[in-house]
Amino acid sequence: ALTVCPIAGECPEPIPDPVFGLLGNAPHLARVEVLDLSSMAVSDPELVLLLNGSGLPRLAELDLEKNEITDAGLQAIVASPKWAQLRRIDLSRNELSDAAAAI
Repeated sequence: ALTVCPIAGECPEPIPDPVFGLLGNAPHLARVEVLDLSSMAVSDPELVLLLNGSGLPRLAELDLEKNEITDAGLQAIVASPKWAQLRRIDLSRNELSDAAAAI
């Protein structure tokens, strides 16, 4: 069973928004516990599509290192239904302000 989904890698061009909506609702990713999207040029709107989908019910670790996540994206993570199930999230090397530490 697939429990780790490494998609990471330097992305030469941004992935279209609809792909994140598909990932967030994909029934065949129901067993994924670890999702690595580092260095994929993920931005806040794409993150919202991913986290607000009905898929990824077992997601426990989310690696978003080196993307384009801002304070608004962090707030979306905290407001997401998946927030309670996340044990680890990597937001290093993103566009977060010092104020994000208080979120």
